[in-house]
This record gives sequence, C-alpha cells and structure tokens, in this order.
Amino acid sequence: MQIVTVQRIIAAPPEAVFDWLLDAPSHGLVPKSRPGRLITPGIPGRNGVGAVREVVRRGLRRRQRITYYDRPREFRYHMIESAGKVRHDGASVRVSAIPGGTEVIWTTVFEITRGPGSSLLTRASAALLSKEFDSVLRAAEEDLIRTGELLSGTTGGTV
Repeated sequence: MQIVTVQRIIAAPPEAVFDWLLDAPSHGLVPKSRPGRLITPGIPGRNGVGAVREVVRRGLRRRQRITYYDRPREFRYHMIESAGKVRHDGASVRVSAIPGGTEVIWTTVFEITRGPGSSLLTRASAALLSKEFDSVLRAAEEDLIRTGELLSGTTGGTV
C-alpha cells in the first residue's frame, strides 16, 4: 500500500476551505477536470456522511463515499468506483486554523492491483496523485481569492 500526503496553507477561514474541498462541483475549477456532482446526499447536510460524489480529473471518473464528517475540521472518504483496479484504504482531509489561515493535510492510502508491475505502477501513481491533490488545493485557494474568501493581508502556499 502507498501513502500519499499533501500539505498546504491557504489564507482563508477553515470553514470556507472545508466547504470548497467537500463541494464536488467546485472541483471543476481544477485544471483538466470537469465539474463534479453529488450523486447521493449525506447527513448532516448534503455533503455529510453517506454522501456519494463523483469527480472527473484527467478523464478518469471516480466516485467517493463520505465516511466521516466533522465540519470544519475533517472529512474522510472511500473511493467506491474508479478506472482500473485500485484498492483504496481511504482518504482524510484535515483542516486546521493556524495564524494567517488554514492548514490542509490530505492523506490517502491505495495500491494498484493490476498484476505484474503493480507495485511500480502504484509508486508512479503516487507521484501523480500528489500533484493532483496539490492542483486541487491550488484551485481552492485561487477560487477563494477570486470570491473574496481569503483573509486580508495574507498569502497561502505549499508548505
């Protein structure tokens, strides 16, 4: 199994960052992505536990079920459908208020289970997934800047 963790500081309130990351349609602002959609609403609120969302990046469709929801601190999801043979042990997105903004730590555990060479493919996929997570976090920051959600006098960026 491969662990991928990406960390970023976004100069916006934790609630705004949390809501943006959980909202499937927002993911359409990520380069090479289509707007996501909510397939099944969850509890509490539409993006809570049990929600199923679909995101499409780089032409690959993924369906994720929200398994834990603690707004605005953390949500977890499990990939229930994706292209290829992937074993997914879940992902967590932790959001913490820090001086000047919000720290996001996004972690996932997975492996490609496609026969010979799968361990090499898993490692290569980890590097791509890390870049993808960073792209999502950059898009969130850019959109929060555009919509005026950024905290004044601060700048975000990768840690």
